Amino acid sequence: MLSTGSCIRKTLRIFEQMNICVFNETTYYYHQRHMLIPAIVKFWRSYQDKMFASLKDKEVVLAGDGRDDSMGHSAKFGTYTVFCCTVGLILHLELVQANEAGSSTAMEFYGNKLALTHLLTKTFLVIKTYITDRHGAIAKWMKEVCPTLCKELGKPEICHLYDRWHVAKSICKALTKKSTEKDCEIIDRWIKACIRHFHWSVTSTEEGQNKVILAKFHAFLSHVTNKHTSLPNKLFDKCAYQDINTYTSTPRAWLTEGNDIVRQRYIIIFTPPVTPNIIVDINMHISSNITLGKFMNPTMTS
Repeated sequence: MLSTGSCIRKTLRIFEQMNICVFNETTYYYHQRHMLIPAIVKFWRSYQDKMFASLKDKEVVLAGDGRDDSMGHSAKFGTYTVFCCTVGLILHLELVQANEAGSSTAMEFYGNKLALTHLLTKTFLVIKTYITDRHGAIAKWMKEVCPTLCKELGKPEICHLYDRWHVAKSICKALTKKSTEKDCEIIDRWIKACIRHFHWSVTSTEEGQNKVILAKFHAFLSHVTNKHTSLPNKLFDKCAYQDINTYTSTPRAWLTEGNDIVRQRYIIIFTPPVTPNIIVDINMHISSNITLGKFMNPTMTS
């Protein structure tokens, strides 16, 4: 019952209706507190020590994300998980209570700080890259506090990147909001294509070539106007495909270059906070459709 998340009270009630002789609720919690949970913690610590030993003095790429026990701003507990993209294993977990962090909204940042501080001070990992969502407090801590901590510990500075799934999500939200405005409804028909083009821009480019990624992504703004050659950016001045008609038989709802709808797209994609994240913080290490939440308790919400 502990591993499945079943309610002990309801489970015992079912057993009673079936005339099955079982222990009472108090006995179950006694066993859980004195035997089940200690056994799980002991196994996890042993497993974690073996992982850290196998990765000692090795460069790793880590990704972190937080989950709360309920939606909204009333969560009491949250977990922060650190996933190693290098070996494909979860390395560390932090359980945070809202009163520790100060509020439910601060739990993710607090969990990140505890997790990363533990990995830097208590292990011999060489953290090359650390990937997170677009949490402002985490980004500030990684920029201002983490380099100082790394320097004090004699470890190399960590490169902080954003997960491209979250960047794509922010672009989708911005375009969806614009599509609800008057005379901008046609934008909604291009949102999925824009997101797919964004992921292609990242995955088809070598790591570190961020300007090329940006050039490919901005090419979409010409693509929606049915312009596929002689694009403004010389780093990517023509579309990669040969004939657009071979990909679909459905007529495209091309936009007219220079009209207000296209201008709204330029405003959304070329101005902060979207553009800086594309130029500086795109990563090539984690799949576009995988976030750490997929590896955690499905009953918890991000």
